[in-house]
Amino acid sequence: MALDPTKHADWEIAEEAETRMKKVYQIADELGLEKDELLPHGHYVGKVDYMKVLNRLGDKNDAK
Repeated sequence: MALDPTKHADWEIAEEAETRMKKVYQIADELGLEKDELLPHGHYVGKVDYMKVLNRLGDKNDAK
């Protein structure tokens, strides 16, 4: 449930939002990324190595 920022403190909103956060590997699986294309920075933050993704998808046709 989203908390109302006019009635709750910032730390309460952040604490509640953390309970619903997905781990970076779960998000990568949902997006169809492979494990070697992901550069995790902890459990909840990560970067995508886009060159590996482009190399993997390079032979496919462009889509809109």
